[in-house]
Amino acid sequence: MIIGACLLYFDEEFDAWDISYNLGKKYWGHGYITEAMKKVIEYAFTTIKAKEIVAFHAVENPASGRVIEKLGFTYEKEIPFECNIGETKARFYRIKNPDM
Repeated sequence: MIIGACLLYFDEEFDAWDISYNLGKKYWGHGYITEAMKKVIEYAFTTIKAKEIVAFHAVENPASGRVIEKLGFTYEKEIPFECNIGETKARFYRIKNPDM
């Protein structure tokens, strides 16, 4: 059974690796995404040797922002963002590889 998804991909717009995730509502609030994304970030830094990773979330979804901040990302700015609710704003974050 799949309860969610984690993504790591190179985002040419930001010239950096980008993480993304989603999780079925039934599973929110249990720390699953935080734990899964810790492993994705570890993989990106140790195996891919990513210098930095970016992440963003719609401003209407502050819970996702809390996950990103728990993962050690630093908020940088708001950016335009298009998602399932249409054109909105997103909060943009970045984390740098501590070994580089």
